[in-house]
Amino acid sequence: MIIICIYNLYVYELIDKLLRTINKDQSGQKIFFTVCHLTVSNNDSIHVADYNNGMITLDTQGQVLWKYSGSDLKRVYGVCADGCGNVFVCGCSLHNVLQIRHNGHRLGDFVNKIHGLIQHLCGLTRRIAD
Repeated sequence: MIIICIYNLYVYELIDKLLRTINKDQSGQKIFFTVCHLTVSNNDSIHVADYNNGMITLDTQGQVLWKYSGSDLKRVYGVCADGCGNVFVCGCSLHNVLQIRHNGHRLGDFVNKIHGLIQHLCGLTRRIAD
């Protein structure tokens, strides 16, 4: 079980034993600024939506595999995976959802303002996952 708390991820066994805290990368730098949402894909990668730092993908030991941030993704709020190697990440400021492959390569906009979805987009990635 993984519990998120703004700056950290806490990984527990099912019997409530803390296994590890994830908050720094391999070089000792803080990974997260404001964690909003996370999902675990079927290849056991942990995808974290960090409002200020973009999308961060970790392995199950907490090692950073890759990060995605840029001018096409601002104020990241939600993330989900589809089970086919695709990750969908929601940027609130640009009102878009990007489709990204499991290796961090952007495939394109899944939806954006052009599709007429301006309001309530931040909750979209959670509804896609349901």
